[in-house]
Amino acid sequence: MRIFLICLMFIASLSGCGFIPIIGPVINAYVVWHAGEGHAYYAADSKTAYKAVKRATEHFDYAIHTDDVRGDGSYYLEVGNNDRFKITITPVEEYITRVSIRINFMGDKPYAELIYLELQDQMDVIDYKKIHRRPKDHSMD
Repeated sequence: MRIFLICLMFIASLSGCGFIPIIGPVINAYVVWHAGEGHAYYAADSKTAYKAVKRATEHFDYAIHTDDVRGDGSYYLEVGNNDRFKITITPVEEYITRVSIRINFMGDKPYAELIYLELQDQMDVIDYKKIHRRPKDHSMD
């Protein structure tokens, strides 16, 4: 019995946080990792996060294969060229949005973190080309 417990403790020490379900999600900076999927929270509405995701995918020249809007106000995208990944944008509250990224079957943490870094940069961008401006009033001329 003692040898069994020693072997069990040794195997548990090699498996990391995945062995203990209480410590399961690993938090790395602001990205929460759980079951091969990264979750990041942003102080923005879901439409702003959706536009930022679209700009980030354009930055990396990724093809968008699926672009759906769901009934609950969330967005779902399948993006990528060689490695496809799934992005889900879910509103948590009015101005808090969760962006979840899963790359391939098991998840590719460094690749997803690269996308999260670009997404963070794109969240602060205002696209002035798409803002409608009021026509200039020439009546005073």
